[in-house]
Amino acid sequence: MVRDPDVASRLSSVALAAGKELDEVLMFSAERVSPEEFQQLRHAVGNVLGELLLSILNPLYRQHPELKPAELN
Repeated sequence: MVRDPDVASRLSSVALAAGKELDEVLMFSAERVSPEEFQQLRHAVGNVLGELLLSILNPLYRQHPELKPAELN
């Protein structure tokens, strides 16, 4: 995916931070929106997080396993 280790490291950091932010806003919204809205939001966030993992992080960590955080093992 990305050969340059500095670019790979930055991409990993940004993707992980984006995932964390999305998870945080989902938890923040849990008691602030209707159950229907929360279900829609949870589904949308799940799709985005899945795509981040499958299309960016997994290929990146196959090429740069040293970047993979222990919590993703």
